[in-house]
Amino acid sequence: LCWASDPFCEARFEELFDTPINLIDPRDLETLPNATVFREGLWFDQIGNLPSANALNYRDYLAEVRHCLRQLTPHREWTRVVEDFSSRHGLADALGVHIRHTDNLNFYTRWAAESPDFDSRSISSLDGFMDAIRARIANMPVFLSTDDAGLEGMFKRTFPGLVTFPKRYHTAGVRTTPIADALSEMLLLGRCCRIVGTYY
Repeated sequence: LCWASDPFCEARFEELFDTPINLIDPRDLETLPNATVFREGLWFDQIGNLPSANALNYRDYLAEVRHCLRQLTPHREWTRVVEDFSSRHGLADALGVHIRHTDNLNFYTRWAAESPDFDSRSISSLDGFMDAIRARIANMPVFLSTDDAGLEGMFKRTFPGLVTFPKRYHTAGVRTTPIADALSEMLLLGRCCRIVGTYY
């Protein structure tokens, strides 16, 4: 794995994961024989669009990616945090609500122009998320994950019983929260029995 800390992910691999893995220095990428280097976050789709991918069975590709992702073991510090929070708030029986309402909004115009699968009528609305929470919060825990502090505050005022992870919001840089908090929230969403998420 080549892991480069950058403004989008400021942590080192070993700060987030305990998985034993061979790490490649970014400066050594160009020296790898027969390697195709993907520098974008969209590597998953880029591999699928390679000319050589025609020989690739997409289901086999998904299975291999799933297998590799399952090999990643979060650092025991985050695992303890996630286990404790999930247990205290009954997330195994919860609806997880994931609202990406900062960077996602900036991409909608581009996706509408470039992606034939993008449906502008399906863009998530805050009212839609409110309806999903309102329909379930009386009967099950609802866990909200979002990268927008103002939005989180507004939802918590509307639904006092809403469960949220105590993130450290900050305004400096590209991210609104530290990557360790984002990883913890992702793992917590994975503990929920259902997830409602932002379109596309």
